[in-house]
Amino acid sequence: MNTGEEASAADLIAAMHDASGRDLTELGRRVADRLDREKSLRDNRIDELRNRARRLDRAVADLTAATSGTELLRRACTALADICAAERVVASFVESETAVPVATYGTHAGSEAPPAYALLPGSPESAVLVPGSAPVIGRSAGALRHLFPDGCTITAAGVGETTVVLIHISGTLAAAQHDSATLLVEVLGGCLQRLGLATRRARQLDLLRSSGIARENRDPAPAGIEPVPAAPPGMEPLTEREREVLRLILRGSSNTAIATELVITVDTVKSHVKRILRKLGATNRSELIARHSAAGLTRRSIAPPSR
Repeated sequence: MNTGEEASAADLIAAMHDASGRDLTELGRRVADRLDREKSLRDNRIDELRNRARRLDRAVADLTAATSGTELLRRACTALADICAAERVVASFVESETAVPVATYGTHAGSEAPPAYALLPGSPESAVLVPGSAPVIGRSAGALRHLFPDGCTITAAGVGETTVVLIHISGTLAAAQHDSATLLVEVLGGCLQRLGLATRRARQLDLLRSSGIARENRDPAPAGIEPVPAAPPGMEPLTEREREVLRLILRGSSNTAIATELVITVDTVKSHVKRILRKLGATNRSELIARHSAAGLTRRSIAPPSR
């Protein structure tokens, strides 16, 4: 029987049955050393798992506390970078055949979001757009390749059967990192859906309040959701969704930021903006913001109707 250094504690103990004298003493010493090393490895493994669980718990808590889509993606990038020990993470909003980066995390300079890029057929990005697809490891799209010169892991988060966000994580993930990242991306999809539901609920409550059905102290709007501004008297009424988009325009949000926060496509936002400008008689966003600011329709001046 091999009783060298590579022998397990069980092998050494078995060898002790046939040993005596100095050989028995030496085998006993080696058994004790082997058991100490195995215990140290187990303790280190347990500590590693505990630390990983704590980081994952913090990440999930951060994501569920986000009150807008943009904030959610920023937090997701930071959390994935921490869990995966990644130098860079980029989250992009999927718009038809285009991906629009809206949040990024980087340990080096130049961590601003890159420009939009096309989702070309056969690219790794297109491969993960199919619901249920596994993450892809390889070279990113040309527009992002300079950010991931050594390759990356590409995955996606969706709402239902629709892929909403593409995520690039630098490097290749270890098995444990892959599992944690997969769970966090699933949480991200759930948070995107929750934000969409919260936004729709706030719109419904605002409609009820405007009709005098709901009481402010009986059914308040969800935390972080502001009342939606209404069109000035005499102007063509806006739909609930248009009023929602108008509120974000008045805050200075871009089309991409609005799409991310409301969990809709950029093309849909553009259509809403065109209708809002037409209905309110404004030629561009700047005029719209100036006009509503002067009329006292900014977010700070809007108060819920009194009973």
